[in-house]
Amino acid sequence: STKLQTVSQNSDLIEIISECNHAIVSGNTDLLYKHLSGTMKEYMPPSAYEKMRDDTIKPLGSYCGFEQLETDRTYPNVLYQYVRYEHLGLKIRYVFINRKIHGLWLGYYAVS
Repeated sequence: STKLQTVSQNSDLIEIISECNHAIVSGNTDLLYKHLSGTMKEYMPPSAYEKMRDDTIKPLGSYCGFEQLETDRTYPNVLYQYVRYEHLGLKIRYVFINRKIHGLWLGYYAVS
């Protein structure tokens, strides 16, 4: 059995994730921070996030579009958004608690 499943059980989070996806791709820090938990905002000040975002996105090449959104089967509050770029894909991992983002990681995946 696969570890990932569709996001239908998290339909209430899809709108938030969509906003955050666009905020991350476009560099709209204020919009993203509207959805972060207080703990997350303390842990990751906007300046630290912006540097991490820029360093992560820089090698990807041109933006191509959003691919699948998946839910972790073990932890239904953990979702993965795949964003296709020219050279590499951006994998965004969101952890939600009470409809606020309590964890956010940016990583890579290979594009064919």
